[in-house]
Amino acid sequence: MKTIRFYLNQLPEPYRSQAIANANESKLNLFATNLLNSIWTAFVWMNTPEGGDYWINLVDELETDQFADDHYEEQRFDAENLSQFEY
Repeated sequence: MKTIRFYLNQLPEPYRSQAIANANESKLNLFATNLLNSIWTAFVWMNTPEGGDYWINLVDELETDQFADDHYEEQRFDAENLSQFEY
C-alpha cells in the first residue's frame, strides 16, 4: 500500500494541487488502497472551495477511466461502502 499523499500526487493538475491543499494534513501519511480511496478519505468534499459536486465529478471521471493510467493502480470503488466516508 501507498500513502494518500502518493496517490493524490498522481492526479493531473489542477486536481493534484487542489486535493493536496484541501487534504487534512494528518491524513496525508495514512495508507490507502488506491487513488479513489485516497480522494474519499483525504478531506470533506463539501468543506472545500470547489464544493462537493466538483469532487463527485472527478470520482465519476476516474471510475469511467477518463484519467485511467497504469500508474494509478486503480481499483473500482464499491458504491455500497459510501456510507463509511465523509463527503
